[in-house]
Amino acid sequence: MIALKALGFNPAALKVIAMGVPSTRAQALVAGRVDATSLSVGTWVTIQRDPGVRILVDHNTYYENATVVEKVNAVTVKVMDEKPEHLRRFTAAILKASRYFAENQEAWVAAVTKRRPDVDRKDAADLWTGFKTAWAVNGLMNLDAYKKSADFFYQAAILEKVPRIEVADWTETRFVDDVLKEIGPYGKFDAPGRALR
Repeated sequence: MIALKALGFNPAALKVIAMGVPSTRAQALVAGRVDATSLSVGTWVTIQRDPGVRILVDHNTYYENATVVEKVNAVTVKVMDEKPEHLRRFTAAILKASRYFAENQEAWVAAVTKRRPDVDRKDAADLWTGFKTAWAVNGLMNLDAYKKSADFFYQAAILEKVPRIEVADWTETRFVDDVLKEIGPYGKFDAPGRALR
């Protein structure tokens, strides 16, 4: 709704219905049971060749107008206290893999098509292009983006029954910061948004 409003569309003019998971919404769109839906790039690629569907708002425009972080890696405090080295190694692996795939389209295509044989090579190459600036090369822990997202969820009453929790109370950047000190920040995209501790 935020993206629609930002793009000058009145969401009140829509009839919104619950359709379930993205793949179900994609199937409903292709079958003509709904006029429009939002999908991840990964789901879109599975229906992109259907002659009856078109992109109305691409993923970059959507994110620019509704900057909401929806996915994070979470761990219990117990695991964080008991297995810090495991978490540091996990974080290093994510950042290094992201950097490798961000620079190597063919490696990304090979990995995706091996894991997802239902996605053809051209579609996987299109996905890589779509993800080009979304890799977690610096950990995707920009706390300003987290704050904007948290503010949105509270203002939109999505968390109306939850006491307000500040970003600093539910984020821990030390693992990302330690890895970035070791391997250095990646300069092309994914700005850390903070000085490294």
